[in-house]
Amino acid sequence: MAYRFKKQIFGFLDLIRFSKIVDIRKAKLAEGSAAPLPEDYRVNATARILHPGNRKAILTEVITENADTKTYVFDLGTQMLFRAGQYVMLSAKVGDGYVARPYAVSSSPYAALREGKVAVTVKKAGFFSNWLFDNAEVGGEFAINGPSGYFHYESLKDRPLVVGVAGGSGITPFYSMAQAIAEGSEDFRLVLFYGARTKADLVFKEKLDALVSDKFKVVYVLSDEEKAEFEHGFVTAELIKKYVNE
Repeated sequence: MAYRFKKQIFGFLDLIRFSKIVDIRKAKLAEGSAAPLPEDYRVNATARILHPGNRKAILTEVITENADTKTYVFDLGTQMLFRAGQYVMLSAKVGDGYVARPYAVSSSPYAALREGKVAVTVKKAGFFSNWLFDNAEVGGEFAINGPSGYFHYESLKDRPLVVGVAGGSGITPFYSMAQAIAEGSEDFRLVLFYGARTKADLVFKEKLDALVSDKFKVVYVLSDEEKAEFEHGFVTAELIKKYVNE
């Protein structure tokens, strides 16, 4: 009986509070500041820098890496912040419509921050990539959206030593990481196993070799030919253990 009476009392008090809710809200609004709201909030300004949407991108350079791989360098005209390992969405007008495809950024974060330049490395395969090979010319106008993706180093969850395995054009995010390590924008050690059919199929070999340091090491693995200073076969657990003791 006492419990039932208690519930009735609390229910009655709730009704009293509800009847006064309009007056309470009006009083709270009257106590508020009369200062006008800012035209822009700092968090919104930061969000526009980090996620600006589509950017106009002018193609400034085309670099032939090997028979079926090219690097395209774009000038954004403004800074871009990204983490090594992320990707951008590249789009262009093709015929009467627009075509877009994600590509990992192969250039360094500093180049985007200092010069507003971003590079993507493309293997000739697929509709848009083939179109780039056959039609993209210096001075052409494109659009870049991003950066996006979480394939980057995160000190809170990743160990100081990272083992990377790449094949073919999959080298692009790791090449960006190697540059970031050399420039100091990333602080971790990277041991990279890079597999290809032949030496001629390797992309960025000379550039990767130039970045080797106590924080970056690269092991080349060729499946279809045997050469001195190259591992032969495929990337296996045994091969990784040969070079990584931790």
